[in-house]
Amino acid sequence: MAGLLSVFLAGCSTPGDPPRSADEERADLHTRLGARYMYRKQNEIALKELELALALEPDNPQANYTMALLKTQMKQFDEAEDRYERALDNKPDYSEAHHNYAVLLCARGRVKKATRHFSVALGDGQYAGIPIANLQFAECMLGQSDPDYAKAQRHLEATLRRDPRLPGALGAMARVRYETGGFLSARAFIERYFAVARGTPATLLLAVRIELELGDTAA
Repeated sequence: MAGLLSVFLAGCSTPGDPPRSADEERADLHTRLGARYMYRKQNEIALKELELALALEPDNPQANYTMALLKTQMKQFDEAEDRYERALDNKPDYSEAHHNYAVLLCARGRVKKATRHFSVALGDGQYAGIPIANLQFAECMLGQSDPDYAKAQRHLEATLRRDPRLPGALGAMARVRYETGGFLSARAFIERYFAVARGTPATLLLAVRIELELGDTAA
């Protein structure tokens, strides 16, 4: 599955929140442990921890979201979708869940629904993952049989305004400019890409194609 999946399991309570029950505290602990094991690729242990969390609190948004990430990692995509839906039913403003659910939906060819979830995440000005969400939305648009280059470019520009050195965005922008005939601009973006990242087969081939269009066969 394309894209990066992330989880920020900050504490569930803040000053001023009502006191949490013992079950809520235990569910939070099992969720955190599950996330840690998941990142270590110890999926079976992570699964047990998250099952314990959900047995205590079946509607816990963080537990359901983390289970969705784990099920995605385990390539159990239908179950992952169910867990995303459960998390968002109980926390509709969960921007991180909207973002990563959108990535999964796009990978499964559900672009219209993915667009809706990307839009929710991108509409949250406080969401720290906006640059990556813009990049992954752009990649979603570029991955279609009929790529939407205009929409992809808008989201890549938004990404690069926040992080001008993000390799994925620079490489994708070079591709967009090449595909839409902006070969000099494509060269500028691919050069910026090579300044911050090592070339991949795809980016090296793109660089060759750009230079052929510009008539620089020596390059």
